[in-house]
Amino acid sequence: MTDPAGRVALKTGRLWTETSYDAQVAVTNNFLQQRLNGVVLNGKKLQDLTQSNKIFFPYWGDLGTSFAWDMASLPRGHIQALGGAAEASLKAVAATLKDGSKSGLGEEPLLAMAKQDFGLAVEVLTSLLIEDTAGGKEDEVARFVVAIQNYAMVETTPRWLTNLSTDEQFIGSLKIAVDEDSNIQAQGLGDIFNAVAIAAKKLKDCVKGLAGKVVDATGDFASSKLLGWVREPLNENLGCFFGDVFHYFDGRGDQENVGAIPGRILQDIDAAAANSKVENEPLIIIGHSMGGVITFDLLSHYRPGLNVDLFVSVGSQVAHFEEIKLYHVSDKAKKSPAKAPTPTNIRHWINIFDTVDVFSYACSEVFDRVDVDAEYDTRTYVVKSHSEYFKQARFYDRLRSRIDSL
Repeated sequence: MTDPAGRVALKTGRLWTETSYDAQVAVTNNFLQQRLNGVVLNGKKLQDLTQSNKIFFPYWGDLGTSFAWDMASLPRGHIQALGGAAEASLKAVAATLKDGSKSGLGEEPLLAMAKQDFGLAVEVLTSLLIEDTAGGKEDEVARFVVAIQNYAMVETTPRWLTNLSTDEQFIGSLKIAVDEDSNIQAQGLGDIFNAVAIAAKKLKDCVKGLAGKVVDATGDFASSKLLGWVREPLNENLGCFFGDVFHYFDGRGDQENVGAIPGRILQDIDAAAANSKVENEPLIIIGHSMGGVITFDLLSHYRPGLNVDLFVSVGSQVAHFEEIKLYHVSDKAKKSPAKAPTPTNIRHWINIFDTVDVFSYACSEVFDRVDVDAEYDTRTYVVKSHSEYFKQARFYDRLRSRIDSL
């Protein structure tokens, strides 16, 4: 199994620090080990994913685009009407809470959300933890994220929420619940709550800036100032994405002269393929965002003879780039109402998108063979949705369900 989605962290660390990228990889690895172990595809069974040679995460961020002035062209003015500056990483999370609220957030936003939707409150907290992970704590944070989300999926409405009145009480009670839960306590994760409390305080201060403002999942703002407030993280995502698109397609090379990014990812794909053949296990490739685009390009042109049991594209632009004919195998004469051929070496294909994720596209109307083309609701705000799929336990549960139905 391989996940060529390595362009999550910027070299500059503006969107993700290197430690937060490592934490996200650890979270994904833990969830995959739990949720995909035992998958059967084409008569082959995936087993013991804890082995070091079973899951690969090819990282190509250092080969992606760079910015000569570190995105200095992006406006970063503070919106005083919203209470001053807030960390860019918190802005979209605050908007997510605002959008997810059914009856207002008041002065204690995290507690208010937990009483309305405990699962969403936990997802918000764990997302913040991943993005603000301290060096050396990546594995500990990952184990906590997986454990507490599993807890929230079982205890959807904890009784202990009823008599709480502040965010601080919520964090304290959540810690007690964690300490009492044997599945979590055994992993020694209680001390992680110092970081949880800090993240909750930052979020509380940030949400105060949203008071009286209206946000919906599609980014419909009642205030143009609010749009300016969240523009920074959105523009950073867009700037990095388009920069990487140009960088990849300009330097990818071809079968005879393989570019740096395809070459690095192919090393892990080839290693995963070799291991799956020895173990007689299915080869699964999961690509997020540009990772999905690159995987499609690699399988259709660079490795057309490599049989893949399952290709999963998540929040990706595979169909979009076929529409504008950017792949080596794209046939410019092929257009609607006909469909482009799915590479024959892809046995099964699952494509997943969130309708509020501006970087995700459906595939079934463009390609002739897509087993599953499914919407997944990250329950986040438009700026945040693209990075949230792999942080959420329910995403892996639904993916496993889709795989089992093939």
